[in-house]
Amino acid sequence: MGKLADHPGKMVKFLKNPQHKTRFLSEEEEPRLLTVCSPALRRVVQIGLLTGFRRQEMASLRPEDVDLERGTVSVAACYSKNGESRTLPVGPRLKEILQEVLAAQGDAPTVLLSDEPV
Repeated sequence: MGKLADHPGKMVKFLKNPQHKTRFLSEEEEPRLLTVCSPALRRVVQIGLLTGFRRQEMASLRPEDVDLERGTVSVAACYSKNGESRTLPVGPRLKEILQEVLAAQGDAPTVLLSDEPV
């Protein structure tokens, strides 16, 4: 008494869990991609490749998020996918690109804002 004859979830189907592999550009693909980009888009793609930032994270990158003296670039928690801020080190190649972008940025509120067509 008080026991079920069958399990109530016996006929419930489990959700499929897709097993996607993470794909990275090969060393041969990166230069091919960059050669077909406009100069403005090339900077965006390079920053994405060097940081791993998502599109929204790059679009929201502000000048105060870039600290070239300390050699860091940060993403605010409100713009990250998991809601946690993170700070990454800036290597020489990324530092050069960020210096170029910040010099051309003027008083725009975000680093990658541009009037140039992408």
